[in-house]
Amino acid sequence: MAGFLDVILRGLALCGQAAAIGGVCFALLVLRPAARQRPELAGLVGRALVLISIGAATVAAGQLLALGVQQVALESDRHWPVGEILHTAYFQSSALRVLDCVTLTVAALWLRRRTESRAGWATLAGLTILLAVTAAAISHAAARLQYEGFLLVMDAVHQYAASVWVGGLMHLTVAAAGPRDRPWPPVLLQRFSSMALGAVVVLVAGGIGLTAVYVDGPYAVIGTAYGMMVLTKIAILGLLLVLGALNFFA
Repeated sequence: MAGFLDVILRGLALCGQAAAIGGVCFALLVLRPAARQRPELAGLVGRALVLISIGAATVAAGQLLALGVQQVALESDRHWPVGEILHTAYFQSSALRVLDCVTLTVAALWLRRRTESRAGWATLAGLTILLAVTAAAISHAAARLQYEGFLLVMDAVHQYAASVWVGGLMHLTVAAAGPRDRPWPPVLLQRFSSMALGAVVVLVAGGIGLTAVYVDGPYAVIGTAYGMMVLTKIAILGLLLVLGALNFFA
């Protein structure tokens, strides 16, 4: 039961992470430049910041609940192993992740009233990088005895790129919601397509780097749970790329 709950909470945290990281990149690379050309789009920046704060808060809540699940799973008849857990790298990385998300939530809400603050946006961007780093620090990469540094970097890059792509699409959908008679600005789609293309390239590069270390060969791809997960990801990525190509050439 604890394992199932941990998987659900990790999935929830990944959704929040995508909303936070993808939202900051979407606002910086898509919304703000588009708002300079179309001032009527400026209101979408505030909406994006709200979704960013919700995403960061979701990650914090999911991580705290995951720590609680781990605590219950490790409980013995005599005591709760609080002292032992506090000294683990997993707990310390999780605590830093929660602190980062709380700071990101507060900063995003603060920036709603100061959307032109360069320091504020730079802070948000830095916090999203730390969010991806802490995500890698609690992943499989942190438990490897070989190539740990390389795997941590690849995992952080892979997760950041995935969050930019998926989270950016999430924010694009929210930005599109509104009155039907409102003309949809093509500049948003153009800028998002460029951002998404770059994210996919980095995503694939990071995935190749991780797979090269984690998967020992063709038989490991077919005969292991991790290999099947990689194949599933490749299939989903391929379908999404086909949809993107159909939209691009339409």
